[in-house]
Formats: sequence, C-alpha cells, structure tokens
Amino acid sequence: MAEDEEQSESLTEAEEQLLAMLPNEVVDRIDQALLAKAKPRFSKVAYVVGSVMNSIADVPDGIPDVYYARRVAKLVEHGLLEAQGDISQMRFSEVRLPSSPIEDSELEEMIAEGKYFDLGSLYADGQGVAQSYVDALKWYRMGANQGNVWAQLAVGRFYENAYGVQQSYAEAYFWYGVAVIRASDKDFSYPFISSRDRVATHLTSEQKSEIEKHVAEWKPTQSSPDVP
Repeated sequence: MAEDEEQSESLTEAEEQLLAMLPNEVVDRIDQALLAKAKPRFSKVAYVVGSVMNSIADVPDGIPDVYYARRVAKLVEHGLLEAQGDISQMRFSEVRLPSSPIEDSELEEMIAEGKYFDLGSLYADGQGVAQSYVDALKWYRMGANQGNVWAQLAVGRFYENAYGVQQSYAEAYFWYGVAVIRASDKDFSYPFISSRDRVATHLTSEQKSEIEKHVAEWKPTQSSPDVP
C-alpha cells in the first residue's frame, strides 16, 4: 500500500521528513509484518505495534509508534483487519484478523460434540458469528454445568464483570470456587484461586460461608441442548 496519510501534529519535523522518504516497498513490509503479528482473536494494538517495531530488516531507525498505529488503521480501512476502540489509543484498542462466517452446520456439529466452551468463545469474541455476551454465557454455562473448568472460569468472569448478565459477585464466587475444586493441580488452579479471592472481597463472611456449602455440594450434570 502506498503511503498517503497526513502527518500527525505530534510528529517532529525530523520524523515527518523520515516518513515522507519511506519507499512504498518498506511500507508494504511494515503492513505485512503487522498482519503477520495479528491473530484471529483480538489483541491490543500496542502489543501488535510493539512486536513489529524494530523487527523488520531495512526499515530506518526512528520511526515512531504512532506511524505503525496509523498503518494498522489503514489495514482496518482496507478490510484486512478488524478493530474495536480508537486505534490512536493503542493501549485501549484491539485488532484481529477478519473471521469467515461459520456455517450453521459447523455450529450444529460443535453442539453435537459438546464443544460448549469453544462455542462460548466464538460468541464472546464474535468469531464467525455475531458477537453476543448473552449467547456466549449460554454456552459457557452449558460447559460449566458439565464440569469444564475453563467454562466455569468464564461464567465467573461474566458475572463478575456483568457481561450479558446482571453483575453478581456471589455467582462469580460460586463458579470460581467450583473451578478451584475441579482444578486439583495446585499450579493449574492458580488463576481460579486468584479470581475467587478477588471477588471474595465484595462478600461478607456469611455470604462466603453459604456459597461454599453449595460449592461443596456441586456435581456436574449432563444435558443435550436443542440446536438453535
């Protein structure tokens, strides 16, 4: 892609001169490197830019990060990346590679195979389906009920952060607690313990004691959802 952007007022005169002299083939290499670093799931623009800066052969030193961010914006404009948030705010915006729509038959196959956590992730991220926290929670909960610890962690996270559901620290504490028990390996259970302890600060001792009784009594269930 040819460089055709206006220069930012934040750039120094020396930076403006440097960027004006960049050959199109160098700009193309920067674009390709940015695309190579992007993933199917959303990643922070700051991460993508930081991973690419100073990693490309024959690119002059001194190119500011804002230039790389503007190349990311150009790739989004051309449909080569998808973005959420203001790309100029690199720490608070994200990009990913575009995802192809998932056929209904593929979703039906995933349901039949019980891949509920994977389904939840698709809807949570909007990969190949319309992004929906409500649908994501539906499938995460299905996996959580059947004993998938990562689905249990996701359900807890959704309740903690009010993703597609009313915030409930009690529900989050319950599902994090169930995940802690299911994840018997000490190192493996660390993210579950950390999450449980975080939401515990929002609950009283009485609330925690009552929830822990339900956690101790919890058992996985089996269910066969209808194909939507």
